[in-house]
Amino acid sequence: MLKSEVDVAADLAVGSLERVLPDWHGGEAPVVGLYPSARHLPLKTRIFLDALTAHIERVVSKK
Repeated sequence: MLKSEVDVAADLAVGSLERVLPDWHGGEAPVVGLYPSARHLPLKTRIFLDALTAHIERVVSKK
């Protein structure tokens, strides 16, 4: 099973998981946020999407 680095970052950080094939890369996979319409986007949805984007950017930049 493949999991994204975002999913396991905390476990890698504390050592409960260990990277065993550091040179292997499973390829890029998009993260997609789906919502009905940007025209009437609820504020809580915009806040969530912004927080998700910021979190992913932090995790990716730690590589």
